Parts: sequence; C-alpha cells; structure tokens
Amino acid sequence: MTLALGLVTAPLVLQVSDRLVVKKYANRSSYQSHDPLANKSLLVLAGNGTACISYSGLAYIDRIPTDQVLARVIHGNSVTAPDGRLAIAFGAPIPRLGTVISRLLEFIRRDFTALPKFERRNQLNILVCGYTWRRRITTARPPRPFALRISHNGNQSNAVRVDALPRYWLWDRTSTTGSVGAEWDAEKVRLLERLSDSTPRNQDDCETLLVNAIRSVADRNNTVGKDCMSLLITRQQEVRIRFLSDPDAGEECAAYTPWLIGPGIVMPPQVLYGGLPHVQSGPYMITFERIPEILPGNIIGSSSQRRLSPP
Repeated sequence: MTLALGLVTAPLVLQVSDRLVVKKYANRSSYQSHDPLANKSLLVLAGNGTACISYSGLAYIDRIPTDQVLARVIHGNSVTAPDGRLAIAFGAPIPRLGTVISRLLEFIRRDFTALPKFERRNQLNILVCGYTWRRRITTARPPRPFALRISHNGNQSNAVRVDALPRYWLWDRTSTTGSVGAEWDAEKVRLLERLSDSTPRNQDDCETLLVNAIRSVADRNNTVGKDCMSLLITRQQEVRIRFLSDPDAGEECAAYTPWLIGPGIVMPPQVLYGGLPHVQSGPYMITFERIPEILPGNIIGSSSQRRLSPP
C-alpha cells in the first residue's frame, strides 16, 4: 500500500508520495515494514510536456521493484547496465507524453493481467500529473495541466480503468486533487477546505498541505510511511525534486531522488550526500532539495539507491 497525492493547478503541478513498502504477516491481518525508503515515483521530461508519476499496489513485478519496471516501460528500453546494475545513462531519446501513456496502458493490459492471481490481487494504480506544452506557447495559450489515474483491480475479466480530467476543467475550477493508494477521505476534506479558503499560498505551502495529509494518514495506517518524495513542475518549466524525511526518525545526511527520464538522460533513484547538485536535461534544469536541509560538505557524491529483493 502507499498514498500518492497530486495537486494540479494552472501555475503548478505537485505530486507527493510516501516511500514505504510493507509485507503481510502470515495471518494476513497485519503488516510490517519491508523497505521504508523504497522509491515509488518517476519524473518524465518529455519533448511535449512533463509528467510526475507515482504508483500504489504491487511493489514487485517478476521480482523487480515496480518503479524500475515502469521506468523500463516508459523508456522503451532496458534501464540496467550490461552487468545488471542500475546506472545513469546518457544520450537517451526524448520521450513523448502520448507514447508514455500508451506504453503504461499496454503494459497493464498485456503484462500485469498475465501475472499470477496472488500477485494481481495487490492491484496496480498509477497517478500521472503534469503539463502538455502547446506548439506555440503564448499568454493566451499557456501550457495545459492534466491529470489521470490508471488502475486495474487485478481481476482478469476487468478492463483497465482510466480517469482523466476534462480537457477544459480549468474553466470552472482553479485546482483539483488526485490520489492512488490508501483511503484518505477525512484528510481530503480538510485539504480541500484549506485550498478553497482565501489564504495566499506559494508552492511550499501547497507541498506542506500534501505532506501533512500523508503523514496524518500514516499515523493511523501502518501501510503508509512518513518519508515523502515531492515532485514539482511549474508553468514556467521549473522542475524541483524534494525528499522530506520523517520528522520522527533520526537525523540522516543523505537525500534521495526518484527516477528521472528526460532528454538525453535516464537517472535511476540516487542517494545524494555532501551537497545537492543540479541536473540539466535538454531545456530543463532540475534542482534537488532535502527537508530538513542537507548541509554542504567538502565532498559531493551520489550512488544508485540499493534495491531490496521481494519479501
């Protein structure tokens, strides 16, 4: 289980998800943590837009972490080095958003539904939020925000379900939320009330509302974690990745990143320490942050995040 929340507005698109993978005890009535820092997010920088992607449900497919499988599906090629390790790859082709969505749908229809029943019963739900760029961007024709949820309940007789915002949803509302994963009805009511009041809010304020909602669910649901990954993209093509560590946990000097797939680069989840770099991918500049802040050190380094095997 997990909880991923998306906030889609005209000026910004924000997606926040927890990072906890759990396994069931033998009696199937309770859970225990398996990988508290598992990655569940991907950032796709396409030639015609941007997309934040998170999933909930089945955490491993063919004994490979689901986010890694989704990265391979989106990229269209292997995301591993010849020796089997995950490594940053350069010179990657520029993806297109339509192709990304089509590949995800085809993967669920063809591959997810072919899995054994005991795996399919965990379901697979994918939240995609972002912008599509118009061929000619002007004040009257800005980038168009979008959001869709792709889901399958694991029953082979059922089709993939796709819930998408209407094309012109901004005509009658200023923002919308989306989610996959754990139930959060009470938190959603509070979130919508805060978003609808007249209090001015910047992107950090909006992020705090989503993070607090996830952590509130985590207080009563042990299948949701408090470490969060935040993906922010703006109408001005600003791209920011933030790792927000569990405030109840001990201090840690590292920051974490999601998958990054963009023009000329495929970057698997990284562990960053000693300082946080910027990454240039085509026209996009991606910044990395950590909350609480990571203190700069004499040595800046990174390594691919260690992936745990299935429980």
